Order: sequence, then C-alpha cells, then structure tokens
Amino acid sequence: MFFKLLKEALKVKHVRSKILFTIFIILVFRIGTSITVPGVNAKSLEALSGLSFLNMLSLVSG
Repeated sequence: MFFKLLKEALKVKHVRSKILFTIFIILVFRIGTSITVPGVNAKSLEALSGLSFLNMLSLVSG
C-alpha cells in the first residue's frame, strides 16, 4: 500500500520535486555532519557532549 501511494505521489510533478528536494537536503546534511571542521579539538568536543543541556546553555550564553 505504501509503495502504491508513493508511486502515485511521484506522478505529480510538484510533489515529486518536493520529495526529491527533501531527500537531497537530508543527504547534504548527512554528508555535512561527517566533515570535520579545521581547528576544532575532537577531544574537547567529546567532553562537551557529556554536559547537560543547562550546562551547555550556560557555556554558550556566558
């Protein structure tokens, strides 16, 4: 049933373009998360990931 609905949705041009755009954006995001940023210490980033939300907010806001 899902595949039939998807097949029918892909026949409509504007729905197809929106679905493909969404898939493209998700792929770009997933690729972007795997690229490391130069100058960022990975060990410091790992230490920050253990902080609670309020501690992280305090760190960012000063």
